[in-house]
Amino acid sequence: MSDEKIDFSPLDPSGDPRRWEALIARTTERAMAARARAPASLTFELARLSWPLTTAAALVAAVALVLASLSPRTGGALSVDSVSEWANTGEVPRTVDVVALTGEVP
Repeated sequence: MSDEKIDFSPLDPSGDPRRWEALIARTTERAMAARARAPASLTFELARLSWPLTTAAALVAAVALVLASLSPRTGGALSVDSVSEWANTGEVPRTVDVVALTGEVP
């Protein structure tokens, strides 16, 4: 066995910077081409879309919450009781009663 150190510098691909950059560019180009040819799986597509979909769902929920808090409260237990009573007795409600419960003119 020899104690002499072996010079591996000729095997170093980064010794020639232009050749090294060309090698990296070709490898990257081939990898991107292979990735573009491969069909995307359903799992990959769902994972890719999860952040935008989660953000959109949160935005829709926030808008719905704001709109619900801004809309006037109508009905409630009074409207259920009143409508049930009208239905059971066959009574035709007055327009004023309908407007008071629904907030809309029939």
